[in-house]
Amino acid sequence: MGKIKELCGESTRCSDALSYCWWGISFCAVLSVVILVLAALRKTVLWTSTLQAFCAACASVSMSNAASIYMTKVQLEEQINDSWYDGYARERRIPVDVSFAGFILQSIGLLALIIALGVVNSVQVRRLMNVNPTVPTTNQLQ
Repeated sequence: MGKIKELCGESTRCSDALSYCWWGISFCAVLSVVILVLAALRKTVLWTSTLQAFCAACASVSMSNAASIYMTKVQLEEQINDSWYDGYARERRIPVDVSFAGFILQSIGLLALIIALGVVNSVQVRRLMNVNPTVPTTNQLQ
């Protein structure tokens, strides 16, 4: 119970204790907007590797957040099962469950975005190679 009170104790607010998590969420939101703008401008081919690297960094932060929230979730479950809890663990259970689910969904979405960027990049590169026949393909080099 000490770790949970340290995380969201009476002397601090949960938002202050979880400020690291909020940086990851904010970075993911900004990254999503940047990717949408680049996709609308059809500039994702030029920035695919960079965008994938940023998505991978954001996904790793999101997975780290999910791991830390999972440990808090396990501690809360243990406290709820004990007979000496004071109700503190039960009232913190729903926000922790929602945070855990959100970080898992964010990680899955970012990994899907990495794959989608790779697919879009390969399709656009193939389209450019078909438009410009002066670029030799691997079949023409043999």
